[in-house]
Amino acid sequence: MKLFTISLFLLIGIVAIGQSTPIDMKITNWEQFKTFYNKEYSSPEEEAKRKENFMRSLKFVKENEKNPHGIELSINEMSDLNDFEFEGRTLGRHGQKVIEHINSTKANTFEEYSQFPRRFDWRDRVPLSPIENQGQCGSCYSFATTFTVEALRAYKKNSRIILSKQELVDCSKPMVDSGVHGSDDYPYNGNPNEGCYKNRLRNRPAYRIDDYGRYDFNTNDESIMYALLNYGPVSVVIHGTSNYFRHYRGGIMRNILSFTQETNHVVALIGWGTENGIDYWVLRNSWGTGWGEQGYARVERHHNLLGLNNWVTYPIIH
Repeated sequence: MKLFTISLFLLIGIVAIGQSTPIDMKITNWEQFKTFYNKEYSSPEEEAKRKENFMRSLKFVKENEKNPHGIELSINEMSDLNDFEFEGRTLGRHGQKVIEHINSTKANTFEEYSQFPRRFDWRDRVPLSPIENQGQCGSCYSFATTFTVEALRAYKKNSRIILSKQELVDCSKPMVDSGVHGSDDYPYNGNPNEGCYKNRLRNRPAYRIDDYGRYDFNTNDESIMYALLNYGPVSVVIHGTSNYFRHYRGGIMRNILSFTQETNHVVALIGWGTENGIDYWVLRNSWGTGWGEQGYARVERHHNLLGLNNWVTYPIIH
C-alpha cells in the first residue's frame, strides 16, 4: 500500500550549489572566513554576534584536532551559527515522522558479507547530480529523496534530470501519483508560503516513481547493502547535531553515537568500502561541497553509528 505522500517534503528549503573549500586550505581567522564565504551582516552588532559564534566553532576545531572519532575537522560556512540556529535551519525531524507511515519490508538475512563486493559506489555506475546546499533551512529530506530518484532514473531510464525541491516543499501530492517536475520548470525560491502551482505545468513533464520501500527499524547492514545493489541509493535519517558531524572535513567517522535513536537529519547513502581494515558507508549530504569530502562522508559500518540503520527508505522504478 502506497502510504508515502509528498507531505514528507513539506520542509522549508532553498537550493544552491555549495561553494567548495579547497582540500588543502584551512580557514583559521574571522576575516578569512568572511572573505571566502562572502559573508555580510546587517549591523556591527550582528557581526559581533556572528564572530562570537565563529570563534566558538574555531576553538572546537582546534581543541579537537586529535579526537576519538578518527576524523579531520574544519571551519565551514555554518560556523557563524549558534547551536540553536544550526539545528533549526539545517536539520529536519519531519521526514522521520512521515517515514514511519510507509509500510516496512522485513530485513534480509545473510550468513556472511562475502557475497557482497568489497567496495560499491554509485558514483562508479552513473554520473550523479551535483552536490547541492540546502541553505539554512530544514529541508534535508527533499534533497536526499529527490537525489535517490534522480540517480535511479539515470540508471534505469538513462535520464539526466534535476528534480524540483521547491515543488516538494510547496505541494502535497504523492510522488507515485503525480510526480515531480524538473527544477527548470519549478525553480527554487526558498519561500514556503507561495502555494503549489504545479497545475500550471500540466504541459510539462513530471517524473514519477512506482513505489517506495522501507526497512524495519534498526535494520542490519546486509539489508542496506542489498538495497544499494538492487534498488539504488537510499535515504537514511541520522543524528546530525553533533559538533563532530557539523565540522567534519574528512576521514572515516568512528565511535560516535552508536545505536542512537535521536535522529534529525536526512541524507543519502551511495555505497560502502573498506580502508585499512575499517568497513565504512559512503554518505551524501546536502550542505554543499565545502562540507566533508566534497559533500560526502565516510562512516564506519557495523555499529549503527549516528542511528544510520534506523530509518532506511528507497524509491522503486520498474
